[in-house]
Amino acid sequence: VALYFSAHWCGPCRGFTPMLIEFYNVLKEAHPAHGIEIIFVSSDRDEPSFLQYFGTMPFLALPFSNRALAQQVKSMFGVRGIPSLVVLDSMSCQIVVPPDRSRQMVHQSCQRGEDAIEHLFKTWIDLVPAESKAMLEILAMSCQEAEQGSDGVGIKLRTNAHKYFARKTEESKSLSKEEFSARVKTIFGELVATGLGPNEAAAEAINRATNEQSKTSTPSDEGALSGTGEVCDATVPE
Repeated sequence: VALYFSAHWCGPCRGFTPMLIEFYNVLKEAHPAHGIEIIFVSSDRDEPSFLQYFGTMPFLALPFSNRALAQQVKSMFGVRGIPSLVVLDSMSCQIVVPPDRSRQMVHQSCQRGEDAIEHLFKTWIDLVPAESKAMLEILAMSCQEAEQGSDGVGIKLRTNAHKYFARKTEESKSLSKEEFSARVKTIFGELVATGLGPNEAAAEAINRATNEQSKTSTPSDEGALSGTGEVCDATVPE
C-alpha cells in the first residue's frame, strides 16, 4: 500500500501524478489481485479542486471532508512536503520505502519502461518482512482460487462514483504504533474473510484503524492541509 500526498495547486505534483498513474496501471495489469493499492491524501484548498484532481486518478482516496484525519495520517508518517509517496507494508503498516526515495524510484522506473516498473515492485516486495511476504503469498493463492471458483462478488472496493473509503469508526483508546499495527492486522484479516481482495483489504484496514485513532485524538482542523501552509517540492528527481 502506498499513501500519495499531493495537491492540484502544486506544480511538481501535477508533473509526478501521471507517472504514478502509469506505474499503478502497469502493476494492476500484471498483478490485479495482489499488486499495489495507492491512497490519495489531498492537500487541495477546496473540495471542487480535490474532485477535479482526484477525477484524473485510478486510486482510492481519503474523504476530503475529513481534514483532521488527513492531517493525522500526514503527521503519523512524517510528511512535510508534497508530492510525497510513502510505501507501507500492508500487514504491519511499517514504512518499506520512505518518501525521499520512493518518488525518485518511480520516476526512474517509468522512464525505463514496464520491465523496470516490475523490477522495482519486486524490489519493494523484497523489503517487506518475511512474515508479511508469506501472508501475501497465501492471500495471492487464495485470490486465484476464488477467481476460478466464484463470480468475483465482493472482491472490488470501488463501487461508488467517487471511490471514497467507507468511513466507519469504532470506539477505541489512543493506540501506540505497535497497537496500531496489530489493529490493522486484525481488521485486515476480518476483511479478507469477507472476500475482499488483499490490496483493498489492506487499504481499508489502514483507513479504519486511523479513523479509530483519530476519534479519540483529533487535531484541530484550523490550517490543516489547506494548501496555504503546505510545502511544495519544486525539485524534480533526475
